[in-house]
Amino acid sequence: MFALELYCPLLTVGLPSWIVTATDAPALLVSGLLILDTVLVLLFRVAVSKGARTPAGAARMLRGAGWALGASCLVSR
Repeated sequence: MFALELYCPLLTVGLPSWIVTATDAPALLVSGLLILDTVLVLLFRVAVSKGARTPAGAARMLRGAGWALGASCLVSR
C-alpha cells in the first residue's frame, strides 16, 4: 500500500526533474502540468470517487490506481 502513495512525490519531484533534465521541453511546462493536474482533480474527484462507497469498492479502486501508477512509470522510462 505504501507504494501507492508514491504518486505525490512522482508528481511534485519526479516529473518536474525528468522534464527539466531529460527532455527538451521548456521548464515552464512543469507549472502548466501542475495546474492541469489541480484542475482535473477539482473537476473529476467526485465522479471518480463514487465507486469507493464500500470497503470492497475502495479496495478495487486502489488496485486500479496501483495499476495506473505502474503503467505510467513504465511509459515514462
